[in-house]
Amino acid sequence: MKPSHSVVLFICLLFNQQAYAFLFGAELRGNITLEHRQFFHEGSLNQGTAQSSLILNPELYFKSDDGNTSFTYEPRNRFDRLDDGRNQMDLRQGLFQYHKNNFGTRVGVGQTFWGVMESVNIVDVINQTDAVDTFDGSEKLGQPMLNIIIDSEYGTLDSYYLPYFRERSFAGYQGRLAFPGLANQGANFESGLDEYKGDFAFRFSQIYGAWDLALSVFHGTSREPYYTINGKLMTSRQPGESIIPSKAINIAPFYAQMTQYGVESQYAIGDWLLKLEAVYRKCKADHTAVTLGTEYQLYGLEEYIGLELDGHELTVYGEYLYDSRGDRAFTLFQNDIFLGLNWNLHDFRNTEFQIGLFQDTTDIESRIWQLEVSSRIITDWKWSLSGHIFDSQSPDDALYRLREDDFVQFGISYFL
Repeated sequence: MKPSHSVVLFICLLFNQQAYAFLFGAELRGNITLEHRQFFHEGSLNQGTAQSSLILNPELYFKSDDGNTSFTYEPRNRFDRLDDGRNQMDLRQGLFQYHKNNFGTRVGVGQTFWGVMESVNIVDVINQTDAVDTFDGSEKLGQPMLNIIIDSEYGTLDSYYLPYFRERSFAGYQGRLAFPGLANQGANFESGLDEYKGDFAFRFSQIYGAWDLALSVFHGTSREPYYTINGKLMTSRQPGESIIPSKAINIAPFYAQMTQYGVESQYAIGDWLLKLEAVYRKCKADHTAVTLGTEYQLYGLEEYIGLELDGHELTVYGEYLYDSRGDRAFTLFQNDIFLGLNWNLHDFRNTEFQIGLFQDTTDIESRIWQLEVSSRIITDWKWSLSGHIFDSQSPDDALYRLREDDFVQFGISYFL
């Protein structure tokens, strides 16, 4: 999508919301965000410490009178001052949806989320990660898809055909965090059809009283790349080896074919939730990954700490992340514990605090601290503040490449 299209749509949203809604029966909404990241140190490639972005995120939503048919159009444009690799024009959604009785379909470019965990969702495989947008992988690129949904008393079956593959976004040479320089490298594919190979996926989900269960299978191009280093394919990370291109090292992503079998489970016991995500991936380096966790919600905090905190809600998380590849995996989390806390004030400003810690259990000096705070200023304005600290002392640690990338981020958004 050309950036001018999104800018024009956003201006229309800003000045002609009611007119467009009247003429086309569509709901027009969106937001514009000014964001600044301040890094504490120069990067490993001597990148700058200040990174500012402007994000335009308009959205058009139409729903038929009978409620069975809808269409969502959501482009996303980012203009980054530091990193050309972070300049982005992506169609997050351009999706037609129809649902009646026990049948539904979704056609176009869309977003699909799988998972139950708070830290990392290892089963979430439909959409590609937008690595330059957020560090934690929570933001995804739009995925072309055909999704057929069949509901029955036995559960819900989702079938997917994904005709086109989206490459993972990486930082440019001046960028930070998301493998600087890989944005400038051409990708390689195991399939001779490259990004046109086409993927298939199926997911069955059902609620059995207090138990939510989902089983899934995906076959196609892996969203998580391997890497070629000077032309040699590396299906596992070599401890001490850096994945940062240079004049002497030519590194490029390699996308292999993969079959993934996944399980999602969540069971409620009072205010407790017991959660599980597990996958087995059959690819060039077969492996298993499991995340186990629990979540506990505390309501009416004044009863616990003796202060007047009417309506506040505190949620605590504890999760364990395992990957059978160990320290040879390209992912950061192979044998880690996640501890998190979410404090929602439920006030008129919708104020929320989140804090989290990833602690490596095999390397006690390897950890990630993260903090997020957000609140509304007035009805249409919202501010957010977040920070990440990457603590790693060993070159053999996958986190070591981020040791100079501690940062704080401030954002202010206007919502239509």
